[in-house]
Amino acid sequence: MLLQPEIYNNIKVCQPEQGPCANRPHPLVSQDATYQAAMLNSDRQNARLESNHVLSAVMLKIMADNIKLYKQYSDNADFKKWFSDMVFNLTYNKEGKTLVGGRK
Repeated sequence: MLLQPEIYNNIKVCQPEQGPCANRPHPLVSQDATYQAAMLNSDRQNARLESNHVLSAVMLKIMADNIKLYKQYSDNADFKKWFSDMVFNLTYNKEGKTLVGGRK
C-alpha cells in the first residue's frame, strides 16, 4: 500500500502516483546498483542501511533545487527518520527492481 501525500513541517512530500515532483528521491535511490545488490543479496536490515546511505548521497545531489527539504533532512532527526522510512518502504523489494517513473 502506498503512502498518502504527506506534509511535514510545511514540506509537501510527493508520492509516486502523483506524477512529477522535484522532491522525490526514491526513484534515484531505487536505481543505485549497490542498493539493488543489497536488496537481492542481503537481509532487510542490511538493505535498509544501504538505502539510508544512498538516500544521504541523493539528498546532497538534489539539495540545490530543494533546499527546504534538505534543511529538514539534515537538521531534523525526526524528519530524517520519517523520510528515510518512507523512501525505504517505497523502494525495498527482494527482486532488486528499480522504480520506473516513480513506480515499482
